[in-house]
Amino acid sequence: MKKLTSLVLVVFLVFGLITSVGAEEIETIDTGLDPLLIIENVEVNKVVAGTDFYISFVIRNIGTGPAFNLNFNFELEDDKNKLAPFSVVEAPEVKQVESKAVQSVAIKMNVADSAANRDYKLKVNVDYKNALQATSTIYSKITVPVTYGITKPQFVVKTVQFEPKEPNLSQPFTASVFFENISESDAGNVSVALDGKVNDDKNFSVVDLSNTKHLFDVKGKQTRMVSFQLEAEDPRDGNEVKLTFTYDYKGTQTKQEEILNLPLPKASAGTSGKTPWVIISKYTLSDEQVLAGNTVILKLFVENTNVKDVHNAKVSIVDVQLEDNQKGDTVFSPVDSSNTFYIDKIPGKTTVVKDIALYVDPNAQAKTYNVPVEIIYEYDNGQSNTVKERVNVPVTQEGRLEVLSVDTPPMAFVGQPTPISAEFVNVGKVALTNFMVNMDGDFQKENAVYYIGNLETGMSDYYQAMAIPQAEGELEGMVVFTYIDNNNKEVRVEKPFNLQVQGQPEPPMGGEMGPGGKPGIIDGRPGMPGSPMGPDGPQQSLAVKLKNNWKAILLLIIVFIQAVFIWRLKRKVKANGEFFDV
Repeated sequence: MKKLTSLVLVVFLVFGLITSVGAEEIETIDTGLDPLLIIENVEVNKVVAGTDFYISFVIRNIGTGPAFNLNFNFELEDDKNKLAPFSVVEAPEVKQVESKAVQSVAIKMNVADSAANRDYKLKVNVDYKNALQATSTIYSKITVPVTYGITKPQFVVKTVQFEPKEPNLSQPFTASVFFENISESDAGNVSVALDGKVNDDKNFSVVDLSNTKHLFDVKGKQTRMVSFQLEAEDPRDGNEVKLTFTYDYKGTQTKQEEILNLPLPKASAGTSGKTPWVIISKYTLSDEQVLAGNTVILKLFVENTNVKDVHNAKVSIVDVQLEDNQKGDTVFSPVDSSNTFYIDKIPGKTTVVKDIALYVDPNAQAKTYNVPVEIIYEYDNGQSNTVKERVNVPVTQEGRLEVLSVDTPPMAFVGQPTPISAEFVNVGKVALTNFMVNMDGDFQKENAVYYIGNLETGMSDYYQAMAIPQAEGELEGMVVFTYIDNNNKEVRVEKPFNLQVQGQPEPPMGGEMGPGGKPGIIDGRPGMPGSPMGPDGPQQSLAVKLKNNWKAILLLIIVFIQAVFIWRLKRKVKANGEFFDV
């Protein structure tokens, strides 16, 4: 019994000594006159090709000597001889960092327009000198996610309306073109010109005095309209016209050309011509955004533009193949039918409406699919004709983050760093961009921000930070996950946690040792600390021993658990690629 009690006390004292020494070493390391710098809290703001951005981090001197003349330089991890497409625009001048001092650094950089839309691996090197001008270097690896953005004005035609709504192409009519500046930037001195001649094919003439309309300024995200008086050529080859946007941006004049296919009957589809034409005059979808793995109803409006009847019309949805790296065969599969339906007769100047239920393959990429529609029909006693049309079906994938766990220790102590960890995985079908994990709460934190960039499909990761309680009681906080989904919307996921905080632990009270390290006197009798009986008293059972020493045993278990969490944290920091050389 004496040996067991002595062993428990020795182990407790050793653990307490190690914890105390480790806490002091985290603050400073005795390096004499030499400094010892580390890089912490590296952050990269949004990086768009062709723009400037900032890389910020914190430099901490944990040595006992000051550091002088810090110099910052970058290199690509896979090619140390070049930095392109990146360049350093402006770097701060840091002349001195004292012992225990913390220096925040923000470096302005630029990424070229030619940069690829991917994650780049950069390495930042920090050179510094001690008081004797000896040079040392530390470095940290940084992931820089580059995306494409719309920085200059860009015009997109939204719709075209006619007056009258169904023009008689033998007479002049008005075409009103609605377009939007989809960028955030304003365009100055905007003019829009329409040309009815495309690729040597003249389809329409502009009847207006001028084919150019002046709009002055068009602000970012603004929709405007221009109208032209048109007259169809006879004969004409098609319905295409060319729009030319001219505008000023940052002192430079820019042109943008768009080819429009006006929604009019085909050139040879006269109402009383020899060949009747059957077209898809309109189509609708049951959902604006079609989620992969779901079913969408495609409603087709099949119109006979001629006065003649057509017979035996076969309308087919042509298969759209999946990409090579995807499972399955086609993106859209008809439900409870084939990809073809028949119409026995379409009378002249009549529209027939058909609904087709299409199942979207769960592995389809998130994008707009251009689905071919083929129409084969007969007219005039067996003559046949084929028309090929296209409909657009926008498909999106679900972006979903699964937080597997948020782990906290069973107990925390005032002023002691307490590890908070979380494990998470992207279980959706698309990458989550601009992904960041942060810890939020009214308490001190260490290593609270973890920036990943792109969290690819199926990718899992681990987050760990330190919470430092300042008062006893219950501490409440949350781990916050933020990212941009495939619909370009910011998503925020919050996972709350709480800690039971106690005061600083104290060692258990025991008896005093006598001369020569022998047991002292407890309650007037010789004995060991924590033992109510002397060596000659009756033997206590194991349950009684545990009951009498439960506080010391519980404290020892808590200290051991904290040591395990701190050991895991150090492994995580090392795995993130932050190193220093002296």
